[in-house]
Amino acid sequence: SAVLYKYYGTVVLLSLEFCLTLISIILLTTLPNPPSARPHAITLKEKFVEIKDTAVATLRNNNINIYIIYSALLFSTTSLFCWCFQPLLKMSAAPILMFSVVAVMNHALRAGFSFYVNKLKNFFGFNRLLVITTFLCMYSFACMILSFYFKLPYVACLSLFFVCIGIGFQLAFAIANINNIHNFALEETRATISSVNNMLQQTISGLSLICFKF
Repeated sequence: SAVLYKYYGTVVLLSLEFCLTLISIILLTTLPNPPSARPHAITLKEKFVEIKDTAVATLRNNNINIYIIYSALLFSTTSLFCWCFQPLLKMSAAPILMFSVVAVMNHALRAGFSFYVNKLKNFFGFNRLLVITTFLCMYSFACMILSFYFKLPYVACLSLFFVCIGIGFQLAFAIANINNIHNFALEETRATISSVNNMLQQTISGLSLICFKF
C-alpha cells in the first residue's frame, strides 16, 4: 500500500481498497449458514431484556466475570498500542514504506498467534498465558516510551515489533478466554455471553481512546 500511495496516489489506493472490500463482502455472502438454536426472545423488547439479564448474570458469575473484565482491559490496551503506531512512526520521521512493514508485521503476528492459540494454551496453561500477556503488555509500554524518547525510525520499528508480539499474545489470550468462558456458561447463553464479552471490550477500548486524546 505504501508503494501504491507513493507512485500512484490516493485515488488508486482507495479504488483498490474499495474493490477488495467489495470482493470480501461477496465472498462472505457465499458462506453457509451454521445451524443455530431457536431464539427465546421474539420481539425487540424481549431481545434487549434477554441481553440485559445475561449481562447481569455474567458479571455476577465469579467464574468468568474477572476474566471478562481483565480481557476487556487488555483489549483496550492493545487498541491503544495500534492507535499509536502511525503517530510514533511519523514522529520518528520513518519512510512511508516502514508504515506498511509495521502493518504487515502486526497482522502476520496476530494471525500466527491466533493459529497456534491451542498450542500456546496447552504449553503455558490458561492462567500462565494470562500472566505472560500481562507482562508483555507492560513490556510493550516500555518499548513505546523508548521509541518516543529516541525518535529514531529503526528504533521505532524494532520497538513496534516487540509491541506486535504483545498484541499477538493478547489476541491469543482473548481467544483462549472465550473457550474458558464457554466451559462455565450454559449452552443456550454462550452466544449471548460472547456478545457481552465483545461489547465490554469495545466499550472500554472506546473510552480509553477518548480519555487518551484528552
